[in-house]
Amino acid sequence: MIFCQACKMSNPITNELCSKCYTRLMITVVPRAAIEEIIPGGAVEEHLLERISALEYTLARMQERFDRLLEMFHRQSAGSFYDHAMLDSLISLLCEENLVNKDKLIATWQIRLAEKDEQNHFREKIDSYRQRILTTKKVVDEKFVTFVSEGLGLLLSSNDNSQQAIRLLEKAILLDPENVELNFFLGEYFFCKEKLILAQHYLEHTLKYDTRHYLALLMLGVLSGDNGNFDQAKNYLLKALKIKKDSFLAHYALGRILASENQLDEALPHFKQALLLEPTAEMYFVMGHAYMIKGQVDLALKHLRKAVDLDPEFDAALYNLGLIYLKSNLLDKAREHFRAAYEINPIARYRNAMRARSGVQLPILPVFGHAKVAPRKIVTSSDERFAQLLRRVLKNLTLEK
Repeated sequence: MIFCQACKMSNPITNELCSKCYTRLMITVVPRAAIEEIIPGGAVEEHLLERISALEYTLARMQERFDRLLEMFHRQSAGSFYDHAMLDSLISLLCEENLVNKDKLIATWQIRLAEKDEQNHFREKIDSYRQRILTTKKVVDEKFVTFVSEGLGLLLSSNDNSQQAIRLLEKAILLDPENVELNFFLGEYFFCKEKLILAQHYLEHTLKYDTRHYLALLMLGVLSGDNGNFDQAKNYLLKALKIKKDSFLAHYALGRILASENQLDEALPHFKQALLLEPTAEMYFVMGHAYMIKGQVDLALKHLRKAVDLDPEFDAALYNLGLIYLKSNLLDKAREHFRAAYEINPIARYRNAMRARSGVQLPILPVFGHAKVAPRKIVTSSDERFAQLLRRVLKNLTLEK
């Protein structure tokens, strides 16, 4: 008796294949004495030798394939090494002849790699959205499937067909206005393109059919905050925090809104939580700036120094450190930081600060803005550094989704 190694079915000793799953039989599990009662002794050995020979032949073929694969990998590795060596030599030669700026070349190469990575992420994201949008619709509609597939496909094409793509997706949403995923996709698209009225329209429709849509709540909170609708923004952001307590963007946006309303005591807990979630140079700067406004110099110095440690090119943090040293009558140290800030970003504010004398009160940077004076861009800020921080966080969130 032979038991199949795949399905455990018992088979007669004379079987070549399992009678149930047709796997080639390899192993006998019945004692020799019991087998000899059925088949003469010599036949058992011959039967097992056949099985072993077939197994050895299969293993030998697999070994040959692995050897060929290994040889191919070695060749590819050697080819890549020679190509890299040649390019490295070429770059070194061009740099020695002052025909190429090495730093600029490396920066350009890194940008190209980042663009390629961005394209791959975008393709994965579109494929994921296509699946979710089409599976959300309960009744299959051929026109809807066509509009969605063609629209998303045009967004992936190398040509600039974004307008035509969005028109097709808007036709699709007319056929299924309750499709949460498609509403959110359009809302997110217009949010990233800064077409805020359209973004708000589709994001509100997303919440209409899914009141606990976390990303829609976050984006509407940011939009409302930037439009000056602070009560509405707080409402959206607090709802987002109920869904996800460790939301960096919700804490950060609430902190910015409260700080713009001169409620620093209420803003600081949100900034602290945001710093714990994203310990970036920007967040250390925000904390330092808040403590600086409150007059807590030691805490401000601690956070601003940390911001500069993380990013020595952070001119605003250097300027704020200069202000603190100037107020402490450390004139040389203050001018050193003002000069460093000016070398990074040569604007009039930093140039004038370098000529400041001891006892002079220089204006602080308008980081948080003032809700009563200019209620726009309170959350995203007019500072490109903070705008990039928000874009990066939102991109990661949508990729995770």
